[in-house]
Amino acid sequence: MGELSDRQRELPGGPLLVHCQSGARSAVAASLLHRLGRPDAVNVTGGYVAWRDARRGG
Repeated sequence: MGELSDRQRELPGGPLLVHCQSGARSAVAASLLHRLGRPDAVNVTGGYVAWRDARRGG
């Protein structure tokens, strides 16, 4: 996350899903990307843990 500002041009175009383990750091990263002109950055709410649990059925 500390390199997003410097390396944003390396990110692919189109919608960008941002995730981390719990969703906290990725929420900050998505917010930063919005401020850097990437309104298509979307935080995966709850992070990897929530995604994994949803795939397991709760």
